[in-house]
Amino acid sequence: EAIANDLDQKGFGTAASRLHAACSRWPQEETPWLLKIRYCFAVGDGQELEHTVARLRQQDVYLTAEGRAAIRFWSGETQKDGGTDEEVAAV
Repeated sequence: EAIANDLDQKGFGTAASRLHAACSRWPQEETPWLLKIRYCFAVGDGQELEHTVARLRQQDVYLTAEGRAAIRFWSGETQKDGGTDEEVAAV
C-alpha cells in the first residue's frame, strides 16, 4: 500500500527503492511485480516494463485472474476474461 501511495503522489524515487526491496523479498508474490509495472508505466520506462512482464511470464509467480489479465494487457494480448482494458490498466 505504501508503494501504491508513493506512485499516486509521484514519489518515484521512494517507490523505486521500495519496489526493489519488495520484489527481492517476495519474488513469488504478484503485488510487487504489478506495482513495478505500474511504476514503469508512470516513469515512461517501456524497456523495463517489457522486461518485467517477460520475467513474470517466466518466473514461478502465483497470478490471480486480475494479475493474468494485467500481464495479457501489457503484453498486447487480447482480453479473454471479459475485463476492459481500462480496468486492467488500472492494476
